[in-house]
Amino acid sequence: MMSVNEQINSGIGNGQDGETFSFRGRTTADAMQKVVQKLGKDAFIIEKKQVRGSKGKGGLLGGLLGGDDEFVEIIASSALPAPKQEQPKAKVSLLQKTYCNLPPREEFAPRPSASSADELPSIEKAGRGLAAQLDEIKNALQKQMSSELEAFVAMQARGGMPAVSDALLAEYRGMIENDVAADVARQLVENLNREIPGAKAASKDAVREALCEAVSRTIDAAGPITLKEEGPTVVAMVGPTGVGKTTTMAKIAVEFVYKRNLRVGIINEDVRRPGAEAQLRNLSQLLGVPVHAAEGPERGAEALRQMSDMDLVLIDTAGRVPSDKASLDELALFLRAVGADEVHLVISGDCSPRSALQTAEKFERIEYNRLIFSKLDEAASYGLILNVAAQVNKKMSYVTSGREYMESVVPAEGGSLAKLICDGRDETANGGRGRPW
Repeated sequence: MMSVNEQINSGIGNGQDGETFSFRGRTTADAMQKVVQKLGKDAFIIEKKQVRGSKGKGGLLGGLLGGDDEFVEIIASSALPAPKQEQPKAKVSLLQKTYCNLPPREEFAPRPSASSADELPSIEKAGRGLAAQLDEIKNALQKQMSSELEAFVAMQARGGMPAVSDALLAEYRGMIENDVAADVARQLVENLNREIPGAKAASKDAVREALCEAVSRTIDAAGPITLKEEGPTVVAMVGPTGVGKTTTMAKIAVEFVYKRNLRVGIINEDVRRPGAEAQLRNLSQLLGVPVHAAEGPERGAEALRQMSDMDLVLIDTAGRVPSDKASLDELALFLRAVGADEVHLVISGDCSPRSALQTAEKFERIEYNRLIFSKLDEAASYGLILNVAAQVNKKMSYVTSGREYMESVVPAEGGSLAKLICDGRDETANGGRGRPW
């Protein structure tokens, strides 16, 4: 049986020509580095996915980075695999499919079919190596962004909206590149076009400042947890599997125990996940806080009664599939039984914009009242924060980065998040300080 580190650091495969290999790492960058080291820069990337460790035939995969049992797996090959006989259907851009009504457009040309792998040209001749794939993705994204921009300009030409300045058009382009939904970006630009005087609208600095202010107003930032004057404040972390609920809860516990010197207790509703109990036991020893396992509403209420002398009780809940109504109703009963004062929905910053919005909408069933965006250090862009804020009427409490308990958890603040969204991945932004973590 391979150890966790061996499974993460190794490329699993038999080494035969054309054989596929599995490379695992804590992040996509880690896994990609292993691909290049073993197979070279012309490796063919077949699949990338998030993997969760579990008990079973493959052994126990867990204990990573403070107990988190998630990692990235990339399946790659040293040779181009034979394509399937059937031709892939034309795809529609994510922005068009999720947020817009633009006409569909081609993203990738279908590959020709072949009767056998022997009929395929070599990787060198086909040009389908890693570098070629990255160039194709880059070109497709540029084409998608150009199409969104062309549609925006065409709308103006048809009289759908007044003409906008080059500075406003540049900000629209920047938002689309940063995964802001086209309708959200268009609404912001239309509003600014009416609000900014003509001379000011030509100034890039003035337009950027006005845009940041508008984005800041869109984000309803509640800030950190508010403690009650009497009795324990009960706060639950909810969300899909793998978004970082336990790690986020641990970061907040560290904040209240070490920095604010308050009494904190933890209730674990996620009693069935492999490794969850051990992870929270380690946290209990680290912080010197009590942890009670509680499956079901009655045990949850009993665990809370045993923590009546705490200032803050944090509840770690099991991951729920957003579309599973029965599971969400079960969670809602538990939260009512413990009388949760704040219910924080955790959304991972590295998920797709569509997935983020779907999660926020489906979890309305449990009546959550706060939003947390986790793993922002792994996010390719930050537009999904604005997309959710613009379409879901919930207050934002924290943003987090890093997988270690002692790493950053920052109270949400509209101005800082607005700059992050407007500046994208620019490390020189925010007064030269880069991202606020």
